[in-house]
Parts: sequence; structure tokens; C-alpha cells
Amino acid sequence: MPTPYRKPGEPAPIAKEHRRWFTKSNDVEKGPFEALAVRRSLREGYIKSTTLVRAEDEREWRELSAVPELSGRAPLPVARAPRVEDVAKWLEPAQPVPIGSFWGGFAGTILFGLLALIIVFVSTKATETRRGAIRGYLARIALSVVFVVITLATSR
Repeated sequence: MPTPYRKPGEPAPIAKEHRRWFTKSNDVEKGPFEALAVRRSLREGYIKSTTLVRAEDEREWRELSAVPELSGRAPLPVARAPRVEDVAKWLEPAQPVPIGSFWGGFAGTILFGLLALIIVFVSTKATETRRGAIRGYLARIALSVVFVVITLATSR
């Protein structure tokens, strides 16, 4: 019966879908690469099916064509059917929104907007002369923008 413990210095096993790969051609070792990158390099012609590869948890080099998960001959993963508990969570009704929160926020925003409009017109009325008409207009725009930003920031 195999023991569940590793020997001292023995590397931890890596799941096949998480292994990274090294490539070796002309005695030049490159990597580690994800399996997807190795398959893409093979498909695009950067490496050949005779290129030597090894996983990061292996010591021996093999030809890429001998590794089913890299050469494209590996079986596709099977999708897991959803569990009954998951489906039950999906079908639970959403938490109700507290009554009055929308209308309270709406009324507060309208009242704050009216108050801001009054403040803008009262504070810029003194600048409306023939010379200062543009200055008063720009001051109204600037104050209005400030109040809109404040309203949006506090309504979230």
C-alpha cells in the first residue's frame, strides 16, 4: 500500500493541467511554458513535433509528439454537471430591496438639486452686469457642475 507522505527532498506532485513545460532544441533549454503556449508554438511552426520537452516535475526529455497533452491528442476534459446545491442557490429569490430607499434617494436628490440651483443663482446674481455677464454665466456653470458632482457622489 503506497504511503501518502513524500520522502524528504521529493518534489510535490503537480496536477497535469497546471504543469509547465521546458523545450530543448540544439542543446538550448527554454521555459517553463504553459501547455497552451507550447501547443500554439507547435501549431504556428516555431517548434517541431520532434522537439524535446519535459515537464517541470520530470527529469527525462521526450519528443513532443510522444506527449499527448501537448501534441493535441489528449482527450478533452469532461464538463462536470452542476450539483443540486448549486442549482438550488441559483433558484433562490434575490434579497428584497428595502422599501422607500429608491424614493427617499430620489426626493433627497431633487431637494438638494433645487437648493443648489437657488444657491447658484443667488451667489452669481451680483456678477450680472454688462461687463460681468459672461463671468456670471461661467460662475453659474462652475457651481452647477460642482453641485452635480457632489450629488452624484453622495447618492451612491
